[in-house]
Amino acid sequence: MHDSIQRVCLYHVFQPRIQASLNRAREAWNNHQIRTEKNKTPIALFELSRVNAIRENRWTGDPGDSIADASDPLYGVDGKGPHPPAEETVQEPGAVGDDWPLDEQSERDFGVRVNADVELQEGLHFLQGFDLEKEDENNGIDIYCEAVLYFSHKLQENRT
Repeated sequence: MHDSIQRVCLYHVFQPRIQASLNRAREAWNNHQIRTEKNKTPIALFELSRVNAIRENRWTGDPGDSIADASDPLYGVDGKGPHPPAEETVQEPGAVGDDWPLDEQSERDFGVRVNADVELQEGLHFLQGFDLEKEDENNGIDIYCEAVLYFSHKLQENRT
């Protein structure tokens, strides 16, 4: 993962495939029939409960907490509630007080490989004309290898 061309190609080839797979799984789950609920789907159950709540004047239409509130690192923490013993929380990754890197360079120095937006945009520029989403009957592996070669070739052309 030290090679930015390979990282960028990995992202551009597999991110759409992974997202498509997650979308199919979500659709399958939301539309599967639940035997114990008289073969209704989760979507149907939600809609029926919403309609009943509206009919019974219990539906508030409240979408919940704002994104700003939910983004607070302490969102959902009950300051007055019980806490685990201190020795347990020290071992948890991301525990309060950890010196976790916050910026891109710190993450790289820490050993985390990230794709910067600039790298991803540059990658799209050099991969222009290459079909990243074509099917290869090998789960995208062949497309990834071709993309790395194509990107490398285009980058070399650009340098000369």
